Amino acid sequence: MTPEMVFYVPGQRNALDYARVGPDGQHFALFDGRSLEELRHEFPTVEVITEGEFYSTRKEATAEL
Repeated sequence: MTPEMVFYVPGQRNALDYARVGPDGQHFALFDGRSLEELRHEFPTVEVITEGEFYSTRKEATAEL
């Protein structure tokens, strides 16, 4: 099974959106349809990571609070 992917800005507590791969191989936001390139205009450090990686990262960030 393929892991769920999310758009994530390092240091944030929440993911921006789930990421889906389009027919051209680019990642697109599930809810608003923006591409990774489009999201980077607003969020320059946005990354595509697995949902599992996001939860691990979020847990670490929350523990630091």
